[in-house]
Amino acid sequence: MPAVALVLVAVVMISSFGLTPAGRSALASGLSYPLLSFGHVIATLAVGVWAGRIGGHAPVVLPLAFVLGMGLGMLLGADGSRLLQIPEVLTWASALVLTVAAASAARPPLEDAFSLAALFGLFHGSALGSGFAG
Repeated sequence: MPAVALVLVAVVMISSFGLTPAGRSALASGLSYPLLSFGHVIATLAVGVWAGRIGGHAPVVLPLAFVLGMGLGMLLGADGSRLLQIPEVLTWASALVLTVAAASAARPPLEDAFSLAALFGLFHGSALGSGFAG
């Protein structure tokens, strides 16, 4: 099963690398970006699946860490911060790592999983925030 998940993620990654429609306002582009880039959807679902497989407090803590990281990343990206120079590559890499973690049912300490989810949320938020910035 993990091999099938990896193949599916790889196919989606190759087929839709950062599709953002041209001719839209910065706000419309930023709001539609997560729906058009499957990396965000895959990562978000993978965080939830991974949290559920870890159990305990993880189903609450990991999605919260991901969203908090996204919020900080959006602020940095919208501000024009060049902290993350290649947000698309980092977005897809994080989606792949989170999918592998969910598929393999990796059970790191909750603090490590929290840090990883927050870091990957930062990547996704930066990509979204740069869409708002135009």
